[in-house]
Amino acid sequence: DPVMSVSYWMNRLQNIDYSKPVFVTLNPPIPPAPDMTFGHYVYDHPQFDGAALDAQKRLPTIQGVNRTWYCGAWCGYGFHEDGLQSALTICAQISDMPEVEEIQRAAAE
Repeated sequence: DPVMSVSYWMNRLQNIDYSKPVFVTLNPPIPPAPDMTFGHYVYDHPQFDGAALDAQKRLPTIQGVNRTWYCGAWCGYGFHEDGLQSALTICAQISDMPEVEEIQRAAAE
């Protein structure tokens, strides 16, 4: 079976000195040379089952109930960006609450 592989140029992403190229590869099709490898790590990405997908669909019905809000990568596809997006969505929703407006006014004074 074909395997998806992706490499990240860490020098660019993390502002690392370009004179020594550093790449991170997920699922390399050919193992890297051992003398060029800093480490080998195995991670799992979340895999959502039917129950998790159903829970995601019901999330809007419980958001804000008892002043409780839920956010995180699990609210989307499991990526960091999904966690941020879910938090930003909550921020936009609670910014209309009177208490938040009071805090914003007090901060502006």
